Amino acid sequence: MDVLERYLQSIKIVLVRPSHAGNIGACARAMKTMGLRQLHLVQPKQFPSPEATALASGAEDVLNNSQVHKSLMSAVEGSDLLLATSARSRRFPKPLIELHQLPELVKSTLSTQKIAVVFGCERTGLTQEEFMLCHKHIQIDTDSAYRSLNLSHAVQLISYMLRRGVFTDREASTESSSSAHLDVANVSSHEHLYQRILKPFKDVNVTSNTDRMITEQRLRQIFSRAQLSQMDVDFLHAVVQALSKSGAE
Repeated sequence: MDVLERYLQSIKIVLVRPSHAGNIGACARAMKTMGLRQLHLVQPKQFPSPEATALASGAEDVLNNSQVHKSLMSAVEGSDLLLATSARSRRFPKPLIELHQLPELVKSTLSTQKIAVVFGCERTGLTQEEFMLCHKHIQIDTDSAYRSLNLSHAVQLISYMLRRGVFTDREASTESSSSAHLDVANVSSHEHLYQRILKPFKDVNVTSNTDRMITEQRLRQIFSRAQLSQMDVDFLHAVVQALSKSGAE
């Protein structure tokens, strides 16, 4: 397996609460045609199922190797860059990536970061909390008169653009790429720090639930924009610890 194939196979496709078993199989097929192998399912309504296997149609290996999780945090464990897919605008927006911009993002990040693309359930999409966990927002431009896009079609389009990003990055085709490795903190490390900073807001009931929710979401925005390195995270943990000891927390 060459370097480009390993990059492709390091990308996670995460389906959150998929409600139709057939869509899971169709997504596995869409992924395999583009060289993606890591399928993660969060609380699927029905899986495994004969319908999923039937619609995988040659991609049963991707389906059989998929992992089922109880939470989105578990599914994205080990990933550094989380991309949320959503057709809706959000109250607390993330940096927006249009589909044609995705290859350039992949070229600039995949050699140093592990990517997970997160899809919400077919009917309601991602919750606000799930959306805020991610760093960037992918939107597929569709006709304004009919925006409905089947889950597997969305996975196919995005998988194709991910593949384009990998295979147009010629500098990444050798192990001896001269680009410096960026020690980007993964999502679990970010989340641990985020929860530690947030703890005083939860412990002291000085704000309303609405204010607390806004505070939490604004903190997530800051974290997702910052793309902290592991060194940054370690430093901020030390700052929080020092403030805690001094009583300034």
